[in-house]
Amino acid sequence: MLQGFLLILPFFFSPYFSFLTLKLFILLSFALIQPALSRRCLQLLIREKSSVKEGNLYSEIEELLSSNQLPSYLVEEIHSVRKLGNLAAHPAKSISTGEIVDVEPEEAEWLLNILEGLFDFYFVQPAKSQKRIDALNRKLDDIKPKGKI
Repeated sequence: MLQGFLLILPFFFSPYFSFLTLKLFILLSFALIQPALSRRCLQLLIREKSSVKEGNLYSEIEELLSSNQLPSYLVEEIHSVRKLGNLAAHPAKSISTGEIVDVEPEEAEWLLNILEGLFDFYFVQPAKSQKRIDALNRKLDDIKPKGKI
């Protein structure tokens, strides 16, 4: 997981970089804080990259999902970030045991994987695509006579 995370670091812009750097540290130490930060990072990312109307996170997610902008593998998981973030911020008791239900470290890591998928969709893949297009255009510029193709 960490290796994949490190591979996409160059594509982060400062607000995202600071969130994910902090979240990586928190994931390793505080499983309860990390989901709340993931939730906040998700909201920032949605607002900046998908042009949704600002509201509460639930309505922003619903607007994003209804816009059909995201690949299906991300659609199913987006609400999970919100739900686990809410669980971390607002403790709840188990109906069967009466104990406080905590966010598990594996769930916190899962949230980072979801965010990593969103970063891949919004930043990494477009950059890779543009790099391939630029390479092709340089090649075509080198071989085509002006005014053709």
